[in-house]
Amino acid sequence: MSDVNLPVVAEIEVTVVPQEAFAGYTRRMGAWWPLKTHSILEGGADELVIEEAVGGEIYERAGDARHRWATITAWEPPTRLAYSWQVNPANPPTHVLVEFTETDAGTRVRVTHGGWAALGERADQTRANYAAGWPGVLGAFARLFEP
Repeated sequence: MSDVNLPVVAEIEVTVVPQEAFAGYTRRMGAWWPLKTHSILEGGADELVIEEAVGGEIYERAGDARHRWATITAWEPPTRLAYSWQVNPANPPTHVLVEFTETDAGTRVRVTHGGWAALGERADQTRANYAAGWPGVLGAFARLFEP
């Protein structure tokens, strides 16, 4: 049975308040995102940028080369961020929702990544790749807040 109609969901808890978690995810994305292994630009990127507004972009840059990853569709600090994810411009976008929920210990960060069916015959494999990848990416994010 195919899971392409089910979103990939990954979550992690960090020991900071939602405001700090949201700022860490967005303003410091280049500090925690594993660009050595999760970059589109050949040779890796120098910088990862989030433009902080609906309609803004998430992109990586290396020298003069710039590659757009996503377009911000919801910007609601400190609780919610959503973007239309399209790292390959030849493919239709998928959709990522990141929610920041206060807990007794800090903040639960939940990523819901869906829209796989739009990828057609590549949907199953692409979904499986992201299902395997998001936990590691969120682990890198959590390390941002370790002493």
